[in-house]
Amino acid sequence: MVYGPYTEADNEIINYALMDFFEGKGYFSQTIEELTIEEAIMFGVWRGDCIQWIFEGRLENPTTIRNLISEGLTFQKIKHEFYGVMQHVHQRAI
Repeated sequence: MVYGPYTEADNEIINYALMDFFEGKGYFSQTIEELTIEEAIMFGVWRGDCIQWIFEGRLENPTTIRNLISEGLTFQKIKHEFYGVMQHVHQRAI
């Protein structure tokens, strides 16, 4: 979750850092959804933008990726909070 303004330029900086980290060999997609006041009340969180990055394949170092995203948001002075890193259900079964 990010709180406060989150612009397209802010997002591009984070995504560029991720592409650099994967050296152009990893693919990911992203969803950004604004949480309304009703949703914030229902989930017990503050209003803001819910941002999810979805990565291809198994993540060898999810903590490093989480830290990379967090450092980029902190550098841009964007208040944020992580709710977890999830792996695809089929990968957890392996």
